[in-house]
Amino acid sequence: MEDKYKSLLVLNESTVAHITVNFYVTWDIVCWIPYKSHEIKPKEKLRYSNEKGCKLEIIARFKGQNQQKMVLLKPQQWFEDKLIRITDSLVPEEENLANYPEEKKACLRKMYRDKELCLVDGGCNLYNILRLDMKEVRGMSKEEQDEEITKAFQREIQIWHRTCDDDIVRELIMAYDTLKDREKRARYNNMADYDSGS
Repeated sequence: MEDKYKSLLVLNESTVAHITVNFYVTWDIVCWIPYKSHEIKPKEKLRYSNEKGCKLEIIARFKGQNQQKMVLLKPQQWFEDKLIRITDSLVPEEENLANYPEEKKACLRKMYRDKELCLVDGGCNLYNILRLDMKEVRGMSKEEQDEEITKAFQREIQIWHRTCDDDIVRELIMAYDTLKDREKRARYNNMADYDSGS
């Protein structure tokens, strides 16, 4: 099953540029709007997996008065597992991601997590981020809620900190920061009730 998914790891090892990765379903003179775009800050990475064929383009953006940009990789077909490294030379170095099995697994794990979060009833919420059932946790005593939220955070941070996925780690910390505090949690629960019409 994993073979049908292609994974991409883009490492921004540059200290001078933010890297934007654009994904296109089609590319021609008329239709060139990306269907998905990701920005990677210096010293960060992007993990991405997809089963659909698409083209990708990589652009360097330099923060400053004119917001300069430079195309590092013109739109090209992405059809195999790939690692692309961007250093201060701004010349993309490409390797086969199959040579990095742990990184390939991390790309797939992130994709499955993202899909799982989207499929949960009610869409993504802070409880889902910690892989908790919101209704179930809210039915517990305050002390049990505190304990369950802390256990879930420790479990998830251990998984995602090990893979060095900064976006997910930040997401987990933000969810935990809100849910561990009883007052913030109560406000969040009230907002969720209001949004759902309860």
